[in-house]
Amino acid sequence: MNQHLRQAESMMERGAFTSARTHLQEARDGLQEVHAQPMMKALPSMRASIEHLEKAESAYAHKALASEAKDIVQQGKVLLGMAKTFERVGARSKAIGELNEAVKVSAELRSNHLFMTLPSVSEFITELEALAGKLEVQVGQGETAAAGPSSAGGATVTGIVGGLFPHPSLRIASFTISTALSPKVFGEIKKLNELGSRINARVREAFRIVKALPMDDNTASLKAVSPFEIDTARYPIEGIERLQVDMRKFVTDPLQKLGAAEEDEDAKKAVQAVNTFNSEWKETVERWKTAFGICEKMRTNDDLFHWIAKALEEFKGAMATSSGSGWTFHVATKTSTWDRTTPLQVTDASACLEILSLLDRIERNVDQLKADHGAYPGEEQVRERVSSVRSFCTLNHPKHCIFMLLNLAGNCLGARGVYWKALRRFPKARSTVLDLWELKTQCMFERRWHDKDKDFSDWELVDPFRDLTLTNAFDETNAVYDERTLYDWIRPNSPDAECRVARSMKDSKLWSSLHSDHAGKIAFSTAPIENTCTSTSDFSNEFKGSDSIYARAYWPKAISQIALAKNKETGELVFGPQYLTSSSHGHRHLVWLEIVQMVKIDGEAITRPDQPEGMFSWFSDNGVQFKSEKEYEAKLGTVTDFYAFNQSCRFPVSQKKVPDISDEWERASNRYQFALHSLPAGKHTVSVDLCFRVCSSMDNYPGSRKPVFPMVSTAISHPLASGEFVIDTAAAPVTIASLYPKRRTSLSSSTAQEYEHKIMALLQSSCGWGKRSHKTEVPLYVALEGDWYCSGTNWYLCGDVMKEEPTEYSIAFIALFYRSPQSGWNREEIAAFHLSAVTQCGRGMKPSPPFAGFAVGSSFTFDVDLLPPAALAKFQRCPEHLRKGVF
Repeated sequence: MNQHLRQAESMMERGAFTSARTHLQEARDGLQEVHAQPMMKALPSMRASIEHLEKAESAYAHKALASEAKDIVQQGKVLLGMAKTFERVGARSKAIGELNEAVKVSAELRSNHLFMTLPSVSEFITELEALAGKLEVQVGQGETAAAGPSSAGGATVTGIVGGLFPHPSLRIASFTISTALSPKVFGEIKKLNELGSRINARVREAFRIVKALPMDDNTASLKAVSPFEIDTARYPIEGIERLQVDMRKFVTDPLQKLGAAEEDEDAKKAVQAVNTFNSEWKETVERWKTAFGICEKMRTNDDLFHWIAKALEEFKGAMATSSGSGWTFHVATKTSTWDRTTPLQVTDASACLEILSLLDRIERNVDQLKADHGAYPGEEQVRERVSSVRSFCTLNHPKHCIFMLLNLAGNCLGARGVYWKALRRFPKARSTVLDLWELKTQCMFERRWHDKDKDFSDWELVDPFRDLTLTNAFDETNAVYDERTLYDWIRPNSPDAECRVARSMKDSKLWSSLHSDHAGKIAFSTAPIENTCTSTSDFSNEFKGSDSIYARAYWPKAISQIALAKNKETGELVFGPQYLTSSSHGHRHLVWLEIVQMVKIDGEAITRPDQPEGMFSWFSDNGVQFKSEKEYEAKLGTVTDFYAFNQSCRFPVSQKKVPDISDEWERASNRYQFALHSLPAGKHTVSVDLCFRVCSSMDNYPGSRKPVFPMVSTAISHPLASGEFVIDTAAAPVTIASLYPKRRTSLSSSTAQEYEHKIMALLQSSCGWGKRSHKTEVPLYVALEGDWYCSGTNWYLCGDVMKEEPTEYSIAFIALFYRSPQSGWNREEIAAFHLSAVTQCGRGMKPSPPFAGFAVGSSFTFDVDLLPPAALAKFQRCPEHLRKGVF
């Protein structure tokens, strides 16, 4: 012992505190034999050695542990102060809670006697134990337990095995070597002392290692005893067992023979001491091995949870994307030697299923350990974690598979089969896939009814397990995959419905008495009605067939204030977004507004079968270009916003010229004219309802990543405003305005006409347009839309200098084409293309014909019958039975 003390002091002088601590521990362990023999403890030399050790330990603590102890004591005192405060006001449970935290913080101080040599630590621990006594709780190694029946501590590994140290002073007693010993047993007793000393040292080492194992660490949700730590603890056990073999061979067997033959009392006492040690050691080791086995089984669950956490992290990453492609990821985990069955690679389709399988396995492990030992440490936490992860997986796995099935681009290489298979045990989810696919199909073809007959076999969804009878299906009773089912969808703007309070045009200076008087009405005039109009002198409800007719609608509240549905569970009204904002980077809108016209002539509804609910015309408001609602709040009223601010809009009824033939709202003028043109001469009453609907895109649907309400397009609302007028066609019939756009160029009329003729001839002879064998597009009209511009350059060496020179010129134009079902198109229509005629490419090219080809821009289509009769007479149409007409 004295040698270890000298080495410890030497190491402290050098600053080697780790080595110093080891020697101090060895010296402290050597005192176990002294404490076991009171007579030796009373010797002056031993008292001096004990004082020397305590002095060395105090010096070590002040040099190496004072700073660490200070931080822990400060943190503990804060918690202890809060516990005292709660105790003073009678909040005993809260006081015990804070005391628990203080005990956890100070666990290291109380478990290491070196800390206790510091005055600040001993004072703090005394104060802590005093409060624990006042609160009638017991302070353990790492937590407090309330005394009495209210105590509710969970099972621990130590508790299950009945304590890890049933014999805290376990050792082989040493015997004094003296002349009083029989010469025959002298040698064996000496060997006993030697082997016993070695065994006792190994026992102390084993005790230290086992004490250090965090078997009952309640600061972590799960135990973290590693395989390495268990193997380290087993190593001294095996060494002791080998020494026991030597003890039996060289000591106890010879002593037993001597004791039996000669009745030697010293021999019998020595044998009894060894047998007592062997018995106590066996009991201790059995408890340790049982504890190790429990920890191994618990560690298996820890490993499974670790794998699950990694797999969930990867799966959540896959869920966070809007990509329609599958994911495969590796799950790198710190798997212990006790469990090698977790897969190293999973896919987004299989990850949750694998996790659910491992959760079942964890629960089986818990049940088995409970059956074997009567309890499972931390069982409540484990089962809560299992329940939480299972809930996440059973909800989000089918949601992810639904999303992938609906968003995969076709069925390349049978990719959908992976997700169908992943949903085999989720029949409700599979049914939802088909329902949502039907919803997406309706959205896709909402205004393309003529394309429904196309071959979309690559897109067809068929449930391969539709006829399967399942006995192991997951419980989907409370699962909601289709958010539509949470609402009762109503026709918006019912006269008696409650509205949301929000600022709008009505709260601004733009709202005049004329707006108030005409709220809910549509006014008509022969001239455009501006929003700033304050007089009704030009308003009229009677017109002649030759008049230009314009309208303006006024409505009493902003559309954002109108409810769209009811919550089924609460019965509360549900409204759309406060504002329709979108990114300034042009991202696709998930939700937008449509303002809709519904028209009747002489009481008969004029409906269009290719439009939702037969609407007559519409225009879309995609929202305002602000990144957030908060940013837009301050700018409300500074930009046109028919959803949240504006409560008035204009529309043409009959105009001589259509300013923008690509605009459905402007083209509606020709639709009115066509409907009135075909009626007999006389007076006719035209009724107009201005309505709205809030629309949802194909990317915003129940089952998408983050659907925005409403996740389906609403029904067309009750009218925002209504009006009617009478038109007399007896004296002057209604004529249909030309939809041929006007030429827009600075070129002379003759030059422009020459270019248009050449472009028309090239279109007619082109195998990509007029001469295409299938889906021929017959050119009808060409008009220039601009001047020459350079569309291509190249670099050339001019002497010693590189110069960029034009190599190609283009001129923009608009062209109208006729499409006929006879040439392969799905319906008869006019297609308008914004194109550019391109010259040949090469050095020295000039902005002039000949033209070599075309560059294609945007396009749009409209009904053939919206053209005036004079334009229709200039080309051959398909037979009457193939024409769909305007209505």
